[in-house]
Amino acid sequence: RDYIDNSAMAAGNAVTSVTAAGVAATAAAQSVNILSAGATSVCGRYAPRPPDIIPQGFALVCQQQRWDTNSMWRRLTDMRRAWFEAESGAYIYWNRSDGNWWIDEPSGAGAYIAQSDQQLPPTEGWKPLPGTKLPLPTVELELS
Repeated sequence: RDYIDNSAMAAGNAVTSVTAAGVAATAAAQSVNILSAGATSVCGRYAPRPPDIIPQGFALVCQQQRWDTNSMWRRLTDMRRAWFEAESGAYIYWNRSDGNWWIDEPSGAGAYIAQSDQQLPPTEGWKPLPGTKLPLPTVELELS
């Protein structure tokens, strides 16, 4: 899977490796599992990613909207919490501007949100965004 890292954003380069230190620093949860959801593209096992790496779907939405990807990521995330990525490219991240954890589809489209300021995504309290199918996601945390 390719990741976009902030240091490579200006050049538009993708980075295919994540440093061991970066993953170790964010590995409070070994994985997040979405067992079921109305938006089936978000189902799967999610691995932690360091906050200085930008999800591809997030970057795609920024490019489509003609937003500066790096600036938008820094504005919306606290650059401390890990985000989580599924093999499909779906991702979960904490948005500091609204205090919600977001589950986004591989395209970058938001699917579900849950109000929480915890360091890890919540297992309950998810709400669908307009146009997202029910049922709500069933979320499990696998702690290390």
